[in-house]
Amino acid sequence: MISVVVPTVGRPSLGTLLDALCAQIEAASVDVEVIVVADRPLPHDGPVVPAGVKVVSGRGAGPAAARNLGWQAARHEWVVFLDDDVVPGDGWLRTLATDIAVPAGVGGVQGILDVPLPPGRRPTDATSASRVPV
Repeated sequence: MISVVVPTVGRPSLGTLLDALCAQIEAASVDVEVIVVADRPLPHDGPVVPAGVKVVSGRGAGPAAARNLGWQAARHEWVVFLDDDVVPGDGWLRTLATDIAVPAGVGGVQGILDVPLPPGRRPTDATSASRVPV
């Protein structure tokens, strides 16, 4: 049902994202594949990922090219892109599955991105709304 593509350059935050995502996959009854696109040569054969996570080698051409490689390797009709420095909130996958349970012929849906402000920082024009449609 859902392919999640994660382009990465080997940031340490990738492990946090994959742990959170894999925990949600286990809790949800949704067919999900996770594809990590390693976009830079890493000191070993690739990022350390949980069992079942597919790793695709990128060309070092940047995140857009890595996303393209990821969706081309995807086996599901719905493809979701997550950067390697984000953490999906509790229930994210279950909510996503509900949101994309749409009639045949629908080619896209819109979600909400919550961007919390750092403590003690005033909002800027770019962050003045805490809920941004994406």
